[in-house]
Amino acid sequence: MVLYAKAENEYQDVAQKEFERRNSNLQTDIEIENLERIATATERLEKALEKLRLKGGNIYLDGESLRLLTNRLELKEKDRIRILLNKDVEEFEFSNDVHNFLRAADIKTISQLVIRTEEELLKFRNVDHKQIIEIITLLNKYGLHLGMEIDI
Repeated sequence: MVLYAKAENEYQDVAQKEFERRNSNLQTDIEIENLERIATATERLEKALEKLRLKGGNIYLDGESLRLLTNRLELKEKDRIRILLNKDVEEFEFSNDVHNFLRAADIKTISQLVIRTEEELLKFRNVDHKQIIEIITLLNKYGLHLGMEIDI
């Protein structure tokens, strides 16, 4: 009976950790999706304004309004990148080989990964070009790359 209770407690602990991990992933996905929606809407607005300007229409955006709009866009992009950089590499869809390599290299967050160059990663044991290409491809999907200079 004691073993059963102990096993049940361990199961509940594992289930709780898995729930928290999935919830964290969902929140991150939602944050990124919202920021991407803002970026898309802003792009559409910029294109519409450009079309209006090309057709000879009047655009009533003074310099200050345009500066504020530009600053907001830059801040939203910085927020999106900051969220990504603070994420655990385990939360990304890397293959088992890449996850094993990152664990062995003690790379835990995306920020720890992106500050490294391709050459630096290739110096680690048990990594090959195929894994590096997978890393580069996934980072590019999120607008990140190896060799980034970051200030979190």
